[in-house]
Amino acid sequence: MVGEESRAQAEYLLGYREAFEYAPLPSPTAMRLLKLESGTADAGEMVCCELVVVDLADGPVYDALSYTWGNPFPSGKAELESHYQRNTAICCNGRRILVKQNLYDALRRLRQPDITEERDTNEKTPLIRAAEEGSFARLYSLLSQGADVTSRDASGGTALHYAAGRGDIEAVQALVMAGSDVHALDTRGQKPIEYARSQRRNLFAQVIQFLDEHSEPEKPRNRRNSCLRNKVLSSEYVWIDALCINQADDAEKAMQVGIMGNIYKRAQSVVVWLGKERQDAQDATTRELLQTVWLLELATKNGKLDDDTMDVLLHDPAGYLSESIPRALRSVVTNWLSTFEEKKLEDWLRGVPYYKRRWFERAWIIQEVMMADEATVVCGQFVLPWNIFMLMSCVVETIRNRLKKGGLPGINRFGFDLAISRGETLLTSINQDDEIPAITLERKRRAFRRDGRLPFMSALSVGRNSSATDPRDHVFAVLSFSSPMQHTTTKGKEIVYANYINSTKQLFVTVGKCLMEAYGPSILSLTGDVKGSRVGGLPSWIPDLSTPMYFQPLGVHTSLSTEISTSKGNGIGYNAVGDSLRSQLIHISPTHCLVLKGIKWDVVVETAQPGLGRVGTGASGLIRWASLLNKLKGSATGRLDALWRTFISDEALGSHPAQDLRKEFTGWLKFISIVELSRYSPKLSKEFTRVTLPANHSRQNYLVVLRGIGYSLDSLGVPFSSEELEFFQKLYDGHSDWATWYCNFLSGAEAFGNIIRNKDTSRRLFRTKKNFIGTGPERTEVGDLIFIIPGTTVPYIIRNNMPKAIRRSVPLKLSSKIFGSHHLIGEAYVHGIMHGEGVGGVTDKLETLNIV
Repeated sequence: MVGEESRAQAEYLLGYREAFEYAPLPSPTAMRLLKLESGTADAGEMVCCELVVVDLADGPVYDALSYTWGNPFPSGKAELESHYQRNTAICCNGRRILVKQNLYDALRRLRQPDITEERDTNEKTPLIRAAEEGSFARLYSLLSQGADVTSRDASGGTALHYAAGRGDIEAVQALVMAGSDVHALDTRGQKPIEYARSQRRNLFAQVIQFLDEHSEPEKPRNRRNSCLRNKVLSSEYVWIDALCINQADDAEKAMQVGIMGNIYKRAQSVVVWLGKERQDAQDATTRELLQTVWLLELATKNGKLDDDTMDVLLHDPAGYLSESIPRALRSVVTNWLSTFEEKKLEDWLRGVPYYKRRWFERAWIIQEVMMADEATVVCGQFVLPWNIFMLMSCVVETIRNRLKKGGLPGINRFGFDLAISRGETLLTSINQDDEIPAITLERKRRAFRRDGRLPFMSALSVGRNSSATDPRDHVFAVLSFSSPMQHTTTKGKEIVYANYINSTKQLFVTVGKCLMEAYGPSILSLTGDVKGSRVGGLPSWIPDLSTPMYFQPLGVHTSLSTEISTSKGNGIGYNAVGDSLRSQLIHISPTHCLVLKGIKWDVVVETAQPGLGRVGTGASGLIRWASLLNKLKGSATGRLDALWRTFISDEALGSHPAQDLRKEFTGWLKFISIVELSRYSPKLSKEFTRVTLPANHSRQNYLVVLRGIGYSLDSLGVPFSSEELEFFQKLYDGHSDWATWYCNFLSGAEAFGNIIRNKDTSRRLFRTKKNFIGTGPERTEVGDLIFIIPGTTVPYIIRNNMPKAIRRSVPLKLSSKIFGSHHLIGEAYVHGIMHGEGVGGVTDKLETLNIV
């Protein structure tokens, strides 16, 4: 409260000063840099700075800040959002300027000086006394505040001398990682290792060995590569977009965005500000994760891991357990993990709040980190060099992957609570947050450094799955690491560049034309009838880049590398057009109508409810699946195989066609059925540990659902055994072995469940008039047409722009002739026609589509 009062007083005084006004920048490569005046931790002390104009071409020395403008925490609580939307006045060039709360917090952290150390009568600093007294907690705190590790007392001893003399291995390790000189001599000419040797006790053997191993090189470690420091900036000046760009001038913004890639590339270091340590007084998650992370420095050479080791970890985060990784690294990681309670490790399966902070979602961070030559991650008082940050991220991801598969080596305590958490993951589709986002980001960073600019389709997919306040930034944020986006017009080539004058619709239409010219009609897989669009009036064939697409499309590969293998050798694996319809001429009208040709192959005559991972309330979805499937020809086994292959688009674990997963599918189907039977869907909770059912779930309703599930599973060829049925009938009255039964079902479900989680489970199962089954976008309806379009690899759902009632009654052959325009719904998987089976003998039936 005192800090808030002091702050209010500082703002009151600033209120009398004139508002800061920006002068125009003198050249296209000119930029402003900010110089912060030093300050203390006093919350009421005014933040003061100076803006200067320099030219990027002159090679100025500066750091750059990467941060989020609003609330940095994952919580969207109204009071938190309101707090971070507030404006605070700071003093800039003697005038008043307003900044948002998170930037204000960052400025206060960036300006913090290292602590000033008072010496006692023997010239001992607080750090030396902490080492002498064996108080590691105090020593760690002092190092984190920037205490000088080179300070000496009257006898020439450093803190490292005293820690070594006590045999305090933890203190010795921390001091060396923080840059203490193992070769420092006291007034008697003794090094720290000689303090340890003089004790001649076994207790000191570990200290002696450690100091001996770190006697090379002659120079101490660079403290900038350590977590045990306070100072963040390496330069006098820092570039911060909110202050260094006149945000009220769209022309200047566009010009600065155009050189922003170079601004981050030429910075001495990029400082990533994740926000304050806590979002409230009870939040201890960040401290719990980071308070011992400095131990991972013991696996590095001067704070860095070699690139080969990092590549192994990024390819396989569990790689630190591999025999190909140095034993020292495995030992260091295991030692760090031992500092956590087992329950805390288990909690990582549900998510790690630190990695859910808003910074990881921002579109602009990709450019900022990709371009950075050196980066440092700061969260409150914690400072992590990028290498340590990445190593920690890989280890956390390893633990989460191990937990998903059942537990951790050497830890036997994980039981039913862990099973519940694993069950939750099976009922949730994977999205961008399923993998630790830092790992995904580093893979892209390394791909860019290895291969140069990304193909612009891949770059756009990266920007699309990030967040941006202005939808245009989904495109502008990737321009610096993307190949040029351009298309041909009557006036020549039109190139996409940062331009905040044109509307979002104009930008997205231009980008869509660039994609069509570069990649052909296969880009129809990037778009369709999208729910929740932020951009009105877009043609249905133009990708709405403001809506995420977390799953790999079927008809075009957007990731940085192709991971799906196929015996047909055609990359993605599908070839619905066969070998005779590889390309076609495309026309785009002045009103952005896409004109192309396609084969009208069939029509949707029946749909199930959306969602491939839910059996539906009262098993309604399961009943619809069974009803739809039983209309197909063939054996019960053949129909079941068609169903599970359709659910996963016949691709699993990187292979198309998928290996036989019938057994795994039946286990998964039974599992999601019993979750619905117990009425704890869509999200399991620890209430599921109760033996009896919820009070509002009557026995009569329970038995009705049980009969519906049993009947539907039986008709699908996946019947409950008599033992299973007997158990479920007793469940309502209680059963002592419920947890065991649940775990057994879970183990049978995980293989298929982990595969389908990688698919877009929002899709809708459908049946065609020719009695084929497939999946289409969530908004697929009865009466929608299935087209095979030359130049693509998968079928597409197309809707004729006629009223629904008329559309369902008009014969398939007449549908395009009555109403001439069409609406793209999206790509489809149709089992049995994905390799040209649907076009044999009908290549002469191409008709014109006008997609608007």
